[in-house]
Amino acid sequence: MAGGGTTSSGGSYVLSGTAGQGDAGQMSGGGYAVRGGFWQGGSGVVGVEDEVDPELPLVFALHRAAPNPVTGATVLAFDLPHAAAARMIVYNAAGRAVRTLVRSPLPAGRHGQVWDGRDDAGRRLGAGIYFVRLDAGSLAATQRVVLLN
Repeated sequence: MAGGGTTSSGGSYVLSGTAGQGDAGQMSGGGYAVRGGFWQGGSGVVGVEDEVDPELPLVFALHRAAPNPVTGATVLAFDLPHAAAARMIVYNAAGRAVRTLVRSPLPAGRHGQVWDGRDDAGRRLGAGIYFVRLDAGSLAATQRVVLLN
């Protein structure tokens, strides 16, 4: 089966074809090249992990709140590929922190936090747009949550 035929370029790299397939085309630049879906070249091995846990996420992600819009409570799920000091805070539309949901070191893995539409004092917040920000080490993500009463 033929590769994709997509062409992409930027900086000193050019990709033609679909990387990872047998006739993916070529990409080269910076001492590396992709030929037939495999990287070649470079100055040596940067790092290799002996064991990869298939249960651990590979990338940092803040998943969409479910449900959103929120009428009662919503689940805010996120993935940490590495253990990190995590902080998840809900902000109102004016940018004021109204609820801290997470402020602790967490292990790598999938995590979830329930937000019930209340502030740190336990008061139900008014209907409106809120922003959930997740910080974990040097990584950060933000998403919008609509709260309905």
